[in-house]
Amino acid sequence: LQAEIDQLAQTSTNGTALQKKALFILTETGLSFGKYWPTLQTHSLVNTYQMLANILRGSAIFSAYVGYKFHLGFEDLASSDQAELQHWINTQFDQLMQTEKDFLEANLDDATEAINLASYGANHALTSLGFDASYEVQPSPLVAQLKKLMIDQDQFLQQVTAANNESDTEEMTDDDYDF
Repeated sequence: LQAEIDQLAQTSTNGTALQKKALFILTETGLSFGKYWPTLQTHSLVNTYQMLANILRGSAIFSAYVGYKFHLGFEDLASSDQAELQHWINTQFDQLMQTEKDFLEANLDDATEAINLASYGANHALTSLGFDASYEVQPSPLVAQLKKLMIDQDQFLQQVTAANNESDTEEMTDDDYDF
């Protein structure tokens, strides 16, 4: 955990806004999904499971928003800067995912499914950023459950578009603040 924290703290202190957004999304997904595995696979903890499902759903929405903001900033970069940032992200993700895999293997009797969930989360983070998934994920009941909870970039953009429908909105004026 300390190795993950150190790497994230380094980026939080010295990284660009886009680097911070990318690692935030990975932290919200890949670095947490594997750690949730013990709770997700214990069906007798119904209330805890439901609470975790609500946390994951909220996290998915927030990650989609941060991914959307990342994508807007990424599009403004020159193609050479985009390639450099994408290489940095891939390197950081690979390092953090290896650290996560080592952590899960050291702390779980059988970390296979937890690592699978972490890989699914890392792929979700990459696709939220507008990149291709790069980690192998095996189909499983828990991955299927996570897929139901997650919101992807297309769903988020549909919601943003629907919310920005001009017929549903009006321009704010100073009178809106008179109570």
